Amino acid sequence: MDGSIYRTSHTTKELRVGIDLTLVFAVTALMLMGLIVIASAGEVAAAETSGSIQRIPHEGLRNWLTQNLWFWHVGKQLLGLFLGAAGGMVILLVPRARLVSWAYPAFFIAIGLMLLVNSPLGVSVNGATRWIDLGVMRLQPSEFAKVAFVWGVAKFLGTNEGKLQDDSSVVLLAFVGWMMMVGPVMLQSDLGTTVVITGLLAVALFVAGLAMEWMVAFMLLAGLLVLVMIAMEPYRLARILSAFDPWSDADGAGYQIIQGWAAIAEGGFWGRGLGAGWGPRNVPEAHTDMIMSIVGEELGSVGWVLVLGLFLTLLWRGIDIARHGRTLFDVLMAGGMTVLLAAQAFINLGVVGGILPNKGLVLPFLSYGASAAIAHTFAIAVLLRIGLENHRAIEASDAMLGGDEPPRWSA
Repeated sequence: MDGSIYRTSHTTKELRVGIDLTLVFAVTALMLMGLIVIASAGEVAAAETSGSIQRIPHEGLRNWLTQNLWFWHVGKQLLGLFLGAAGGMVILLVPRARLVSWAYPAFFIAIGLMLLVNSPLGVSVNGATRWIDLGVMRLQPSEFAKVAFVWGVAKFLGTNEGKLQDDSSVVLLAFVGWMMMVGPVMLQSDLGTTVVITGLLAVALFVAGLAMEWMVAFMLLAGLLVLVMIAMEPYRLARILSAFDPWSDADGAGYQIIQGWAAIAEGGFWGRGLGAGWGPRNVPEAHTDMIMSIVGEELGSVGWVLVLGLFLTLLWRGIDIARHGRTLFDVLMAGGMTVLLAAQAFINLGVVGGILPNKGLVLPFLSYGASAAIAHTFAIAVLLRIGLENHRAIEASDAMLGGDEPPRWSA
């Protein structure tokens, strides 16, 4: 379908109808829970935090923030959520044609930002150069690259709908786009983002109907690329092995996961209470990659079940929005954003639970990180917009066709 039954834009009043309130509730709960836990774990003095605070010219404010790092962390997280929501409101209000036409510019801007990481603006944290220094804030372009990749692939495959089966040039161009995005990521030595972007393309190609022989070829190429990246950095193999037996290197690769397990065990069923845990001081990256160890210690098994339930709700609503998409672009946009958020969530939970090797992926909406907060909030706005289009299409069908639901996109 060409989408002609959609309204071209939405006013603020129209947004009150058609917004998926269940999705909004689940994400809002995750955001609030994240802010609370970040505040609890925020006294962790990270090198990048103290460096940013020292740039503040007002000495009194600088000293106060040094003594109250939780406020600095929560403030930056709120800033990320606000910026993501502001960008999301643009997506909700602009004509639908803009959502499609902005896909390629977003794709190439994301590549350009990642290349800037290797310029004098790039900074290193814990030995990894993946950030751009903006003064009081550091931007991680790879977080935006994942969203932009979904956007660009949805536009490309939607434009070339029906050509994947018999036009090899379309398939090869899709692979070229993948290499254009993962190339700068590989320069940053970021295996986690490489795996996520590769998985996003695999899902999109499968949904769009790529022939099985091409799927096999792509998966073999992607698998070879991952093996090469593992072989290039010995610590990656150590991380993989430590995921299965962390006690074999309890003071090295296994230290983080062992400390995380200890914190979760201390929490029991109900938890020790907010601010009462020792995990923030003993678990490396407690406020970022390992935030669920703090949830487990301070909020107990109840906290884990709540977080898992909220992410399952997000997955359910995202899949439902995607399967009701009226065009391939809508299906791939909604499905891609859902896979991005859900995959990162369940990979992170698997890492903290000790069943997956650590890939440095944050937990959406809970982990500290302004760049991730911006990107993930924006992704939710895209989901809400596609859901709104679905609702408007049904409304238009009710008016024109006597109540029959308009046809969905199908392969």
